[in-house]
Amino acid sequence: MITEQQFKLASSIQEQVRGNSTEFHTACNKVLFNAAASASNDVSKQSMEFQVHVVNSGTGTGKTTFCAALMAACYNTLPDYAGAYVVRPE
Repeated sequence: MITEQQFKLASSIQEQVRGNSTEFHTACNKVLFNAAASASNDVSKQSMEFQVHVVNSGTGTGKTTFCAALMAACYNTLPDYAGAYVVRPE
């Protein structure tokens, strides 16, 4: 289960990559974190009915770097973590 611990670690990793975050960036990260936590909860229920979790914020808000940082944070702190970042090919 993804917790606030992973959010804080991911935020720290992201700051190392892109520099200081503003309150706006932190708010965008929190939306992405909530979507990831909700998706993680869906998986833990082992239900065959999946929700789509969409985060729609503008270019440069840090979605990609935060997602990569969150995956790294989960990998480093959750023993049974597995994840994938899937994007549409252009």
